[in-house]
Amino acid sequence: MMQRAYKTQLNPTQAQQRAFEAQSDTVRWVWNWALAQRNEFYKYTGKHLSGRELIKQFRAGKKTGRWPWLKPANSRAEESALDAQDRAFDRFWMMCRGELPKPKLKRPRKDGKPAGYPSFKRRRDGVVAFAFWGLKPEHVRRDAIRLQGIGWVRLQEKGYLPTDGVKINRATVSERTGRWYVSLQVEEADRGDIATGEPIGVDAGITTLATVSDGREYQNARALRDALRRLKRLQQKMARQPRPAKGDPNSGRRQRTIDAIGNLHKRIADLRSTALHEASAGITGRNRPTAERPEVVGIETLNVKGMMQNGRLALALSDAAMSELLRQVTYKAQWSGAEIATVSQWEPSTKRCSRCGYIVQGMTLSDRVFVCPNCGYTAPRDLNAARNLQQAAEEYRRLKTRVEDETEVGAAGPVV
Repeated sequence: MMQRAYKTQLNPTQAQQRAFEAQSDTVRWVWNWALAQRNEFYKYTGKHLSGRELIKQFRAGKKTGRWPWLKPANSRAEESALDAQDRAFDRFWMMCRGELPKPKLKRPRKDGKPAGYPSFKRRRDGVVAFAFWGLKPEHVRRDAIRLQGIGWVRLQEKGYLPTDGVKINRATVSERTGRWYVSLQVEEADRGDIATGEPIGVDAGITTLATVSDGREYQNARALRDALRRLKRLQQKMARQPRPAKGDPNSGRRQRTIDAIGNLHKRIADLRSTALHEASAGITGRNRPTAERPEVVGIETLNVKGMMQNGRLALALSDAAMSELLRQVTYKAQWSGAEIATVSQWEPSTKRCSRCGYIVQGMTLSDRVFVCPNCGYTAPRDLNAARNLQQAAEEYRRLKTRVEDETEVGAAGPVV
Protein backbone atom coordinates (compact mmCIF):
# COMPACT_ATOMS: atom_id res chain seq x y z
CA MET A 1 0.00 0.00 0.00
CA MET A 2 1.12 3.55 -0.68
CA GLN A 3 -0.25 6.92 0.37
CA ARG A 4 -1.36 9.41 -2.22
CA ALA A 5 -3.30 12.69 -2.29
CA TYR A 6 -5.98 13.66 -4.82
CA LYS A 7 -6.95 17.33 -4.94
CA THR A 8 -9.77 18.76 -7.01
CA GLN A 9 -12.08 21.77 -7.09
CA LEU A 10 -15.53 21.73 -5.52
CA ASN A 11 -18.69 23.32 -6.90
CA PRO A 12 -20.69 24.05 -3.72
CA THR A 13 -24.01 25.83 -3.45
CA GLN A 14 -24.27 29.14 -1.61
CA ALA A 15 -25.63 27.36 1.47
CA GLN A 16 -22.70 24.95 1.41
CA GLN A 17 -20.25 27.83 1.05
CA ARG A 18 -21.75 29.45 4.16
CA ALA A 19 -21.39 26.12 5.96
CA PHE A 20 -17.74 25.93 4.87
CA GLU A 21 -17.11 29.47 6.13
CA ALA A 22 -18.78 28.67 9.46
CA GLN A 23 -16.63 25.55 9.82
CA SER A 24 -13.51 27.60 9.04
CA ASP A 25 -14.47 30.22 11.64
CA THR A 26 -14.90 27.46 14.23
CA VAL A 27 -11.52 25.94 13.44
CA ARG A 28 -9.91 29.40 13.70
CA TRP A 29 -11.56 30.00 17.08
CA VAL A 30 -10.46 26.61 18.41
CA TRP A 31 -6.90 27.25 17.18
CA ASN A 32 -6.74 30.59 19.01
CA TRP A 33 -8.32 29.14 22.15
CA ALA A 34 -5.87 26.23 22.20
CA LEU A 35 -2.85 28.47 21.59
CA ALA A 36 -3.92 30.75 24.45
CA GLN A 37 -4.28 27.69 26.71
CA ARG A 38 -0.81 26.47 25.73
CA ASN A 39 0.78 29.86 26.39
CA GLU A 40 -0.96 30.25 29.76
CA PHE A 41 -0.08 26.72 30.89
CA TYR A 42 3.58 27.16 29.91
CA LYS A 43 3.73 30.54 31.66
CA TYR A 44 2.81 29.05 35.04
CA THR A 45 4.20 25.51 34.82
CA GLY A 46 7.01 25.63 32.24
CA LYS A 47 5.46 22.61 30.49
CA HIS A 48 3.62 22.19 27.20
CA LEU A 49 0.12 20.83 26.73
CA SER A 50 -0.47 18.20 24.06
CA GLY A 51 -3.22 18.30 21.48
CA ARG A 52 -4.96 15.27 23.01
CA GLU A 53 -5.20 16.99 26.41
CA LEU A 54 -6.61 20.13 24.80
CA ILE A 55 -9.21 18.13 22.87
CA LYS A 56 -10.44 16.63 26.14
CA GLN A 57 -10.69 20.08 27.73
CA PHE A 58 -12.51 21.51 24.73
CA ARG A 59 -15.05 18.70 24.52
CA ALA A 60 -15.70 18.88 28.24
CA GLY A 61 -16.39 22.62 28.01
CA LYS A 62 -18.55 22.19 24.91
CA LYS A 63 -20.57 19.44 26.59
CA THR A 64 -21.44 21.71 29.51
CA GLY A 65 -22.69 24.40 27.12
CA ARG A 66 -19.80 26.79 27.69
CA TRP A 67 -19.70 27.85 24.04
CA PRO A 68 -23.24 27.54 22.64
CA TRP A 69 -22.33 29.19 19.32
CA LEU A 70 -20.10 26.21 18.50
CA LYS A 71 -22.90 23.63 18.53
CA PRO A 72 -23.76 23.87 14.79
CA ALA A 73 -20.13 23.19 13.84
CA ASN A 74 -18.85 19.79 12.84
CA SER A 75 -17.55 17.62 15.69
CA ARG A 76 -14.19 17.31 13.92
CA ALA A 77 -13.45 21.04 14.13
CA GLU A 78 -11.31 20.67 17.24
CA GLU A 79 -9.36 17.81 15.68
CA SER A 80 -8.69 19.85 12.53
CA ALA A 81 -7.39 22.80 14.55
CA LEU A 82 -5.35 20.91 17.13
CA ASP A 83 -3.88 18.43 14.69
CA ALA A 84 -2.61 21.34 12.56
CA GLN A 85 -1.36 23.12 15.69
CA ASP A 86 0.56 20.03 16.82
CA ARG A 87 2.28 19.88 13.43
CA ALA A 88 3.11 23.59 13.69
CA PHE A 89 4.72 23.08 17.09
CA ASP A 90 6.63 20.03 15.81
CA ARG A 91 8.11 22.23 13.07
CA PHE A 92 8.98 24.87 15.66
CA TRP A 93 10.80 22.30 17.85
CA MET A 94 12.72 21.15 14.77
CA MET A 95 13.74 24.78 14.15
CA CYS A 96 14.91 25.06 17.75
CA ARG A 97 17.02 21.89 17.33
CA GLY A 98 18.51 23.22 14.11
CA GLU A 99 16.90 20.57 11.92
CA LEU A 100 14.95 23.20 9.96
CA PRO A 101 15.98 26.79 9.13
CA LYS A 102 14.22 29.56 11.02
CA PRO A 103 12.32 32.15 8.96
CA LYS A 104 13.93 35.55 8.77
CA LEU A 105 11.93 38.45 10.25
CA LYS A 106 12.28 42.02 9.04
CA ARG A 107 11.29 43.23 12.50
CA PRO A 108 10.57 41.54 15.87
CA ARG A 109 7.09 40.09 16.32
CA LYS A 110 4.61 42.20 18.26
CA ASP A 111 3.86 39.35 20.67
CA GLY A 112 7.57 38.93 21.46
CA LYS A 113 7.63 35.30 20.34
CA PRO A 114 10.59 33.93 18.37
CA ALA A 115 10.46 33.35 14.64
CA GLY A 116 8.60 30.19 13.71
CA TYR A 117 6.46 30.07 16.86
CA PRO A 118 2.77 29.46 15.97
CA SER A 119 0.75 32.67 16.02
CA PHE A 120 -2.92 33.53 16.43
CA LYS A 121 -5.06 33.40 13.30
CA ARG A 122 -7.02 36.44 12.09
CA ARG A 123 -10.20 36.53 10.06
CA ARG A 124 -8.64 38.81 7.46
CA ASP A 125 -5.95 36.19 6.75
CA GLY A 126 -8.56 34.14 4.90
CA VAL A 127 -10.18 30.76 5.25
CA VAL A 128 -8.56 28.19 7.53
CA ALA A 129 -8.42 24.69 6.06
CA PHE A 130 -10.39 22.01 7.92
CA ALA A 131 -10.52 18.24 7.69
CA PHE A 132 -13.07 15.43 7.78
CA TRP A 133 -12.38 11.88 8.94
CA GLY A 134 -14.31 8.65 8.63
CA LEU A 135 -15.06 8.87 4.91
CA LYS A 136 -15.72 5.62 3.08
CA PRO A 137 -15.42 4.84 -0.64
CA GLU A 138 -19.21 4.97 -0.97
CA HIS A 139 -19.07 8.60 0.17
CA VAL A 140 -17.26 9.47 -3.07
CA ARG A 141 -19.08 9.43 -6.37
CA ARG A 142 -17.94 10.31 -9.85
CA ASP A 143 -19.47 13.80 -9.61
CA ALA A 144 -19.88 14.47 -5.87
CA ILE A 145 -18.45 13.83 -2.39
CA ARG A 146 -20.33 13.51 0.90
CA LEU A 147 -18.91 15.51 3.82
CA GLN A 148 -20.10 15.15 7.39
CA GLY A 149 -22.56 17.89 8.36
CA ILE A 150 -22.47 19.36 4.84
CA GLY A 151 -23.99 16.68 2.62
CA TRP A 152 -23.26 15.88 -0.99
CA VAL A 153 -21.06 18.54 -2.61
CA ARG A 154 -20.65 18.60 -6.38
CA LEU A 155 -17.22 18.24 -7.97
CA GLN A 156 -15.99 20.57 -10.70
CA GLU A 157 -13.91 17.79 -12.30
CA LYS A 158 -15.79 14.51 -12.69
CA GLY A 159 -14.18 11.11 -12.40
CA TYR A 160 -10.89 12.23 -10.85
CA LEU A 161 -11.32 11.15 -7.22
CA PRO A 162 -10.92 7.39 -6.56
CA THR A 163 -14.20 5.62 -5.87
CA ASP A 164 -13.17 2.05 -5.03
CA GLY A 165 -10.18 -0.02 -3.95
CA VAL A 166 -8.80 2.67 -1.63
CA LYS A 167 -8.88 3.56 2.06
CA ILE A 168 -9.65 7.24 2.70
CA ASN A 169 -7.71 8.61 5.67
CA ARG A 170 -9.00 12.16 5.58
CA ALA A 171 -10.53 14.86 3.38
CA THR A 172 -9.24 18.42 3.73
CA VAL A 173 -11.27 21.39 2.45
CA SER A 174 -9.47 24.63 1.59
CA GLU A 175 -10.20 27.86 -0.25
CA ARG A 176 -8.21 30.08 -2.60
CA THR A 177 -9.42 33.21 -4.41
CA GLY A 178 -13.05 32.27 -3.88
CA ARG A 179 -12.66 28.69 -5.12
CA TRP A 180 -13.11 25.71 -2.81
CA TYR A 181 -10.98 22.57 -3.04
CA VAL A 182 -11.01 19.13 -1.42
CA SER A 183 -7.92 16.98 -0.99
CA LEU A 184 -8.28 13.27 -0.26
CA GLN A 185 -5.43 11.43 1.47
CA VAL A 186 -5.88 7.78 0.57
CA GLU A 187 -4.06 4.45 0.81
CA GLU A 188 -4.11 2.48 -2.41
CA ALA A 189 -2.41 -0.66 -3.64
CA ASP A 190 0.97 -0.18 -5.26
CA ARG A 191 1.24 -1.33 -8.85
CA GLY A 192 4.04 -3.64 -7.83
CA ASP A 193 5.72 -3.71 -11.24
CA ILE A 194 9.35 -2.67 -11.70
CA ALA A 195 10.40 -0.47 -14.58
CA THR A 196 12.81 -2.20 -16.97
CA GLY A 197 13.51 0.50 -19.55
CA GLU A 198 16.87 2.06 -20.31
CA PRO A 199 18.24 4.54 -17.74
CA ILE A 200 17.90 8.22 -18.54
CA GLY A 201 19.41 11.47 -17.32
CA VAL A 202 17.50 14.68 -16.65
CA ASP A 203 19.10 18.12 -16.59
CA ALA A 204 16.97 20.87 -15.04
CA GLY A 205 17.48 24.42 -16.22
CA ILE A 206 16.01 27.85 -16.73
CA THR A 207 15.88 28.27 -20.50
CA THR A 208 14.52 24.72 -20.86
CA LEU A 209 12.79 23.36 -17.77
CA ALA A 210 14.03 19.79 -18.29
CA THR A 211 16.23 18.18 -20.93
CA VAL A 212 16.20 14.37 -21.14
CA SER A 213 19.13 12.37 -22.43
CA ASP A 214 16.98 10.82 -25.19
CA GLY A 215 16.46 14.28 -26.73
CA ARG A 216 13.11 15.25 -25.21
CA GLU A 217 12.72 18.80 -23.95
CA TYR A 218 10.11 20.28 -21.62
CA GLN A 219 9.78 24.03 -21.92
CA ASN A 220 9.60 26.43 -19.01
CA ALA A 221 6.14 27.98 -18.61
CA ARG A 222 7.64 31.36 -17.57
CA ALA A 223 4.30 32.14 -15.96
CA LEU A 224 5.57 34.88 -13.65
CA ARG A 225 7.67 36.64 -16.29
CA ASP A 226 4.75 36.85 -18.73
CA ALA A 227 2.35 38.18 -16.06
CA LEU A 228 4.80 40.52 -14.33
CA ARG A 229 3.71 43.67 -16.18
CA ARG A 230 0.01 43.17 -15.41
CA LEU A 231 0.83 42.23 -11.81
CA LYS A 232 2.86 45.44 -11.41
CA ARG A 233 0.02 47.58 -12.73
CA LEU A 234 -2.54 45.98 -10.41
CA GLN A 235 -0.29 46.43 -7.38
CA GLN A 236 0.30 50.08 -8.30
CA LYS A 237 -3.44 50.54 -8.67
CA MET A 238 -4.06 49.05 -5.22
CA ALA A 239 -1.36 51.28 -3.70
CA ARG A 240 -3.16 54.39 -5.02
CA GLN A 241 -6.51 53.35 -3.56
CA PRO A 242 -7.06 54.58 0.01
CA ARG A 243 -6.71 52.06 2.78
CA PRO A 244 -9.67 51.60 5.13
CA ALA A 245 -9.51 52.58 8.77
CA LYS A 246 -8.55 49.91 11.25
CA GLY A 247 -11.43 47.50 11.68
CA ASP A 248 -13.32 48.71 8.58
CA PRO A 249 -13.70 46.65 5.39
CA ASN A 250 -12.11 47.59 2.08
CA SER A 251 -14.04 49.69 -0.39
CA GLY A 252 -15.64 47.91 -3.34
CA ARG A 253 -13.03 49.09 -5.83
CA ARG A 254 -10.08 48.22 -3.62
CA GLN A 255 -11.54 44.80 -2.91
CA ARG A 256 -12.00 44.13 -6.63
CA THR A 257 -8.36 45.07 -7.21
CA ILE A 258 -7.25 42.73 -4.42
CA ASP A 259 -9.35 39.93 -5.92
CA ALA A 260 -7.81 40.56 -9.36
CA ILE A 261 -4.31 40.31 -7.87
CA GLY A 262 -5.25 37.06 -6.15
CA ASN A 263 -6.70 35.60 -9.35
CA LEU A 264 -3.56 36.54 -11.27
CA HIS A 265 -1.34 34.90 -8.67
CA LYS A 266 -3.50 31.79 -8.86
CA ARG A 267 -3.20 31.70 -12.65
CA ILE A 268 0.60 31.99 -12.37
CA ALA A 269 0.72 29.13 -9.87
CA ASP A 270 -1.62 26.95 -11.97
CA LEU A 271 0.40 27.44 -15.16
CA ARG A 272 3.64 26.61 -13.34
CA SER A 273 2.10 23.58 -11.63
CA THR A 274 0.73 22.23 -14.91
CA ALA A 275 4.11 22.51 -16.63
CA LEU A 276 5.89 20.81 -13.71
CA HIS A 277 3.45 17.90 -13.50
CA GLU A 278 3.47 17.34 -17.24
CA ALA A 279 7.28 17.28 -17.28
CA SER A 280 7.67 14.98 -14.26
CA ALA A 281 4.96 12.60 -15.51
CA GLY A 282 6.55 12.45 -18.96
CA ILE A 283 10.02 11.81 -17.53
CA THR A 284 8.99 8.94 -15.24
CA GLY A 285 6.48 7.49 -17.74
CA ARG A 286 4.03 6.34 -15.08
CA ASN A 287 1.30 5.60 -17.62
CA ARG A 288 3.55 3.79 -20.10
CA PRO A 289 4.29 0.03 -20.25
CA THR A 290 6.98 -1.41 -17.99
CA ALA A 291 9.57 -1.76 -20.76
CA GLU A 292 9.14 1.91 -21.72
CA ARG A 293 9.61 3.30 -18.22
CA PRO A 294 13.21 4.10 -17.22
CA GLU A 295 14.68 1.75 -14.62
CA VAL A 296 16.95 4.48 -13.22
CA VAL A 297 16.63 8.26 -13.52
CA GLY A 298 19.80 10.29 -13.06
CA ILE A 299 19.41 13.77 -11.61
CA GLU A 300 21.74 16.39 -10.17
CA THR A 301 21.33 17.80 -6.68
CA LEU A 302 20.96 21.57 -6.87
CA ASN A 303 21.42 24.27 -4.25
CA VAL A 304 18.68 26.49 -5.66
CA LYS A 305 18.62 28.68 -2.55
CA GLY A 306 22.30 29.45 -2.99
CA MET A 307 21.86 30.02 -6.72
CA MET A 308 19.15 32.59 -6.01
CA GLN A 309 21.70 34.80 -4.30
CA ASN A 310 22.58 35.89 -7.84
CA GLY A 311 20.25 38.86 -8.34
CA ARG A 312 20.26 38.49 -12.12
CA LEU A 313 18.98 34.92 -11.96
CA ALA A 314 16.77 35.01 -8.87
CA LEU A 315 13.51 35.81 -10.69
CA ALA A 316 14.08 33.24 -13.43
CA LEU A 317 15.08 30.56 -10.91
CA SER A 318 12.02 31.11 -8.74
CA ASP A 319 9.80 31.11 -11.81
CA ALA A 320 11.24 27.81 -13.05
CA ALA A 321 10.83 26.01 -9.67
CA MET A 322 13.58 23.46 -10.39
CA SER A 323 13.52 22.09 -6.83
CA GLU A 324 9.84 21.27 -7.17
CA LEU A 325 10.50 19.53 -10.49
CA LEU A 326 13.17 17.29 -8.95
CA ARG A 327 10.90 16.57 -5.97
CA GLN A 328 8.09 15.47 -8.28
CA VAL A 329 10.43 13.34 -10.38
CA THR A 330 11.66 11.63 -7.19
CA TYR A 331 8.28 10.55 -5.84
CA LYS A 332 6.76 9.78 -9.24
CA ALA A 333 9.74 7.56 -10.02
CA GLN A 334 8.88 5.59 -6.89
CA TRP A 335 5.29 5.24 -8.10
CA SER A 336 6.57 4.02 -11.48
CA GLY A 337 8.89 1.37 -10.06
CA ALA A 338 12.04 3.31 -10.94
CA GLU A 339 15.02 4.40 -8.85
CA ILE A 340 16.82 7.73 -8.57
CA ALA A 341 20.58 8.14 -9.00
CA THR A 342 21.73 11.50 -7.67
CA VAL A 343 24.89 13.26 -8.78
CA SER A 344 26.55 15.93 -6.65
CA GLN A 345 26.14 19.53 -7.72
CA TRP A 346 29.94 19.84 -7.73
CA GLU A 347 30.35 17.23 -10.46
CA PRO A 348 31.21 18.94 -13.80
CA SER A 349 28.30 17.34 -15.66
CA THR A 350 27.95 20.41 -17.89
CA LYS A 351 31.67 20.77 -18.64
CA ARG A 352 32.45 17.07 -19.20
CA CYS A 353 32.19 15.63 -22.69
CA SER A 354 29.65 12.81 -22.69
CA ARG A 355 31.60 11.00 -25.43
CA CYS A 356 35.26 11.08 -24.33
CA GLY A 357 35.10 12.48 -20.78
CA TYR A 358 37.27 15.54 -21.45
CA ILE A 359 36.47 18.50 -19.14
CA VAL A 360 36.24 21.87 -20.85
CA GLN A 361 37.38 24.67 -18.56
CA GLY A 362 36.10 28.22 -18.73
CA MET A 363 32.50 27.54 -19.81
CA THR A 364 30.01 30.28 -18.91
CA LEU A 365 26.22 30.45 -18.83
CA SER A 366 26.22 32.18 -22.20
CA ASP A 367 27.79 29.11 -23.85
CA ARG A 368 24.67 27.24 -24.95
CA VAL A 369 26.47 24.76 -27.24
CA PHE A 370 29.05 22.30 -25.93
CA VAL A 371 32.05 21.78 -28.20
CA CYS A 372 34.73 19.30 -27.13
CA PRO A 373 38.21 20.36 -28.27
CA ASN A 374 39.48 16.81 -27.70
CA CYS A 375 37.16 14.70 -29.87
CA GLY A 376 35.13 17.36 -31.67
CA TYR A 377 31.79 16.28 -30.12
CA THR A 378 29.16 19.02 -30.45
CA ALA A 379 25.79 19.07 -28.73
CA PRO A 380 23.46 21.49 -26.93
CA ARG A 381 24.79 22.30 -23.49
CA ASP A 382 21.80 20.83 -21.56
CA LEU A 383 21.68 17.67 -23.69
CA ASN A 384 25.36 16.97 -23.02
CA ALA A 385 24.75 17.37 -19.27
CA ALA A 386 21.71 15.05 -19.43
CA ARG A 387 23.78 12.36 -21.19
CA ASN A 388 26.44 12.61 -18.47
CA LEU A 389 23.69 12.08 -15.89
CA GLN A 390 22.47 9.11 -17.95
CA GLN A 391 25.93 7.56 -17.70
CA ALA A 392 25.77 8.00 -13.91
CA ALA A 393 22.37 6.24 -13.92
CA GLU A 394 23.79 3.37 -15.99
CA GLU A 395 26.70 3.01 -13.55
CA TYR A 396 24.22 2.95 -10.67
CA ARG A 397 22.31 0.13 -12.38
CA ARG A 398 25.51 -1.88 -12.98
CA LEU A 399 26.55 -1.56 -9.34
CA LYS A 400 23.08 -2.49 -8.16
CA THR A 401 23.00 -5.57 -10.40
CA ARG A 402 26.44 -6.67 -9.19
CA VAL A 403 25.45 -6.30 -5.54
CA GLU A 404 22.27 -8.29 -6.12
CA ASP A 405 24.19 -11.06 -7.89
CA GLU A 406 26.75 -11.26 -5.07
CA THR A 407 23.94 -11.42 -2.52
CA GLU A 408 22.27 -14.29 -4.38
CA VAL A 409 25.56 -16.21 -4.65
CA GLY A 410 26.24 -15.70 -0.93
CA ALA A 411 22.75 -16.92 0.00
CA ALA A 412 23.10 -20.04 -2.21
CA GLY A 413 26.52 -20.97 -0.81
CA PRO A 414 29.64 -22.06 -2.68
CA VAL A 415 29.23 -24.06 -5.87
CA VAL A 416 31.03 -27.43 -5.83
